[in-house]
Amino acid sequence: MFKTIIAAFLLSIFLFACNNDNSVTTSDLSDNESMEQNISSEDNVINYSPSSAWIIIDTLPYVITQPGSYKVKKELTSAGGLSGITVQNTNHVTINLNDYSLNAMPSASVEPTGIIVNNSSFVMIYNGDINFYRTAFVFNNSSDCTAKDIEYTPVSTDLLDVPPHYSGVKISSSPRIQVSWSVFNSLDNAVEITGALSIDNKFLSNTCYGNPNPSTGRPTGVKISDTLSSPQKNIIRNNLFTGFDYGYNLYTKNGSNKVNSNTFEYYIEKGFNNDATNEFKYNTYTLLTH
Repeated sequence: MFKTIIAAFLLSIFLFACNNDNSVTTSDLSDNESMEQNISSEDNVINYSPSSAWIIIDTLPYVITQPGSYKVKKELTSAGGLSGITVQNTNHVTINLNDYSLNAMPSASVEPTGIIVNNSSFVMIYNGDINFYRTAFVFNNSSDCTAKDIEYTPVSTDLLDVPPHYSGVKISSSPRIQVSWSVFNSLDNAVEITGALSIDNKFLSNTCYGNPNPSTGRPTGVKISDTLSSPQKNIIRNNLFTGFDYGYNLYTKNGSNKVNSNTFEYYIEKGFNNDATNEFKYNTYTLLTH
């Protein structure tokens, strides 16, 4: 009799758990939860509670000033040299591009950006394309944000000699930004990190192609610059930088950045480093010829 009671009790617990799971599961919720698990596995500090109520982004430019889950439902274009999506002065935002593209009308006189995150925290961006903008991402005065599974293409290669430069990711005065598992095409700069507050950022497992027709200067894979004494401790790991004139340029003071396990395929010089505190390990360097 006692064994029968115990078995019945365990069965009731199992059925209760199954019913609870079925009552809260939606495809969109699982999408967010999966994304959060991937981020956690790469040691980034992201604390976000996913919501099943998506806010649809159906036009560009689009400005986000409230927390929430945002999803693109179709191909979108921003005309007149305007940027695509701007997250401004808010926290806890997720943007699912949903396998669609944000597109800009090419312009030689302005510098539109695909997605701008300004003065915001815990912003998650993933799963789509960014095309024809001068820069894919800008993170400014923000923290604890991530971008993942994005492909960026500026314009067709026959137009790439028009200034200004094309950039993948610009991080300015922003800590703990992570960009991973993305592809960036035809770049003058792949990732650029500036400012004393830009610490503990991560650029992981990305594929970056240099601009075959650079406008001015020399295309460079990694650029980190700060002359203050506080360490930045950024991590550049497991990326491919190919077709750049220079692999990296670290102009820092007590930077303590880690540039490890990357592949640099360069035309002129593997890179420049003026700070002995920066770490370079397990990188592969290959000189290319035009």
